[in-house]
Amino acid sequence: MTKSWMKREPLILLHARDIRAKLLDSREKKFRRFLGKGRGGLYVLYEGKRAVYVGLASSLRWRIPKHLRDHLAGKWDRFSLFVVRKAKYLKDLETLLIRVTKAKFNKQRGKFSRHKSVTRKLNRFLTSRRAR
Repeated sequence: MTKSWMKREPLILLHARDIRAKLLDSREKKFRRFLGKGRGGLYVLYEGKRAVYVGLASSLRWRIPKHLRDHLAGKWDRFSLFVVRKAKYLKDLETLLIRVTKAKFNKQRGKFSRHKSVTRKLNRFLTSRRAR
C-alpha cells in the first residue's frame, strides 16, 4: 500500500549541488540557457564546505551569476540551487535554511510567515515535573 505522503507533488522540482563558481565566470549564457525562464527557487553559496549565504530568487538564472560581481564576489566558491514548485513557500524555506546553516553573510536571520514559536513553552514543559 502506498502512503498518502508519497503520492504528493514534490516541492523541489529540481536541484543541483556543489557547482563550482569558476564554471560561471565564462559560461553565464550557458547557465541561463540550461535553467530556462521562470525558474525561481533557493540557492546556497559556499566557501569550501561551509554555507556562507542563502538566498531566494524569482529567477535563479540571473541571480546566482550576479553574485560574482556584487558584495559577495570572491567570498564563495561553490553553489547549490533548488527550483521550487510553490513560490508562496520560498520565504519560509529561505528562513529555515538561513537558521539551520547560520550563513555568515546573511544580515537578516529571517522571519517565518504566520507561525507560532513554542520554544519557551517546550523548554518549560521539558523542565517541569509533569514532563517526567
